[in-house]
Amino acid sequence: MLINSLFLFGTLKDKDLFEIVIGTNIKIFPAIAPGFSVWKVKNAVYPIMVKDDKGAADGLLLKNLTNEAISRADFYEQLFDYYLEPIQVSSLNQTVSTFVYMPQNSIESIQENWDLGEWQTGSAKETYKFAKKVMSQYGFKSTEQLKSELKF
Repeated sequence: MLINSLFLFGTLKDKDLFEIVIGTNIKIFPAIAPGFSVWKVKNAVYPIMVKDDKGAADGLLLKNLTNEAISRADFYEQLFDYYLEPIQVSSLNQTVSTFVYMPQNSIESIQENWDLGEWQTGSAKETYKFAKKVMSQYGFKSTEQLKSELKF
């Protein structure tokens, strides 16, 4: 399966975190995932995207991604048990088939909208530090090894 685009809805919408995890020089476009909302996760700083008939999850569409960029994103997201799933999003007045990271295990959400600005003010610096530590192990350790070491 060829994956060369992603829809981001959470912390990775932050430019600094995005660059730490995925890299630079990537084509980014505004996008919306109709039928979804982005909610807070209980006891976590990252969000979850949930089905919501009345919702429209705001996000970013990354296009023309390299295998390396996808591999880096996988390495980071799979620490949290988020894996790629197909999704349809709207970007620049077009419907686009792409992929999004969704949890594979049950995650307890709080029915309250997650806010990027609130996250940037409260948790971004701590997350950058964590992401730098994690990504320094990319190519050297598997996600499973890192999970074990970080006691996930």
